Amino acid sequence: MNRKGFTLVELITTITIIGILSAVAIPMVNKYFLSTQSKTYDTYVTTLYNAARSYLEKNTIFIPASKEEKDLEISASTLLKEGYIDELVDPSKKQEKCDYTNSKVVVHNNLGKDEIKSNPDLTYKVTLSCPKSNKTLTKEYS
Repeated sequence: MNRKGFTLVELITTITIIGILSAVAIPMVNKYFLSTQSKTYDTYVTTLYNAARSYLEKNTIFIPASKEEKDLEISASTLLKEGYIDELVDPSKKQEKCDYTNSKVVVHNNLGKDEIKSNPDLTYKVTLSCPKSNKTLTKEYS
């Protein structure tokens, strides 16, 4: 007698093994994707910081040291328009872009009033806003 095919026990065993592998693999893959998205947001923040530094080097803007005067604010839309950054595509929502109006770099001069140096002590406060994924990051650089 020629017996071709699988028995019910073999099929149930195979399905069980596949189920166990899926139960382990799916959370690991999901964790990997979330980690990648988080790293992308961090990269965007660093990109905005570097772009703002390049923007200031090229445009040589005076940043007041006085506490009464407002800090310099550079919007991401300015950096995009001037060619310092590429479009920031939201990694959580692939079809959406981050908000260029609310994403910005605020530059503060830490020197005392009326103090002038060729290399001022600046603090950069970078804010990245991606409203479609409810993501807003803020990071300071000295």
